Amino acid sequence: MVEPVVQQVTPLVYPGNPLLPPPIALFPVTTFGPFTEWSSLASDRYVERVAAAPDGRVWFSQGEAPLCRLDPDTNTVLYYGLPAGSAALAVAVDATGHVWFSDTGRAALGRLDPTTGDLTLWLIPGGQQPFALALTPVGEIWFTDREGDLVGLFRPHTGEFFLYPLPSGSHPLFLALGQDGAVWFTAERGNYVGRLAGPPLGTPPRPLPPESFVVTGYAVSQSRNTAKLTISYTCDGSAGVPIWLGVEVLREGQVLSRFSAAPAVIEATGSGKASLLLTYQGTGHQSSDALRILVLFALEGPGTVVKEIVFRATWIP
Repeated sequence: MVEPVVQQVTPLVYPGNPLLPPPIALFPVTTFGPFTEWSSLASDRYVERVAAAPDGRVWFSQGEAPLCRLDPDTNTVLYYGLPAGSAALAVAVDATGHVWFSDTGRAALGRLDPTTGDLTLWLIPGGQQPFALALTPVGEIWFTDREGDLVGLFRPHTGEFFLYPLPSGSHPLFLALGQDGAVWFTAERGNYVGRLAGPPLGTPPRPLPPESFVVTGYAVSQSRNTAKLTISYTCDGSAGVPIWLGVEVLREGQVLSRFSAAPAVIEATGSGKASLLLTYQGTGHQSSDALRILVLFALEGPGTVVKEIVFRATWIP
């Protein structure tokens, strides 16, 4: 059995300026039959990879050019600049709205927070050309390194890389995650399909022990189509960490659609506060009478209800 090389790295952080919005451009649109094209304004760059976000926007990479976010409803694109020497290739969006990318210029994995503009890079030990990404339900990242002949797993919460070397000249390219946890990948020059065993995906959440997570207080402020929910809590860690907090909007006991909120991560035990920004994305007025706070053990997994709050509000687009 091949054991991974495990190394922990310190991230490089490039703070954004949330008061300075990113540059914006209007893209030309062409529609023919069922197809619609948005033409890039950067004639000297290729559009490389694309990823759809939970909010309906679409992210794409163009090498050393900024990461781009396309809004298909308005045909506008926002440009998020990269640090000097970086070049984005693969791109993926997690359940919190963070944008992950492989950086072939600096042999790193990168994460962009579109809300704040903060950008973080983790240099891959011995990395050469990170090529493809795949996100797990618990927020970990599998990747291939084409020139480095390796498949790797990255855990953002610990900064640890688990590197699985492949035979020299394999050149792994694309990868996919199976429900049994296996990582499937293609090897370009090795001319084979590979499988790396891993823990199962999509397993049921472990039970939440009584008193392991307690909501000790909360505050809600709402205006038109947005609301901020601040939660005070105690977490004793018996359910494990990290865990995530989510929220559902209710009316007469039914969960309402067209609401979104990026889960808040809790990485340590003890007392603390977490904030959730809730957005209504519907086109008509909506009314609610309660909010439900949930604990999640995976970003995209089911949650356990820990608190229901009476909250009567009218949501206006």
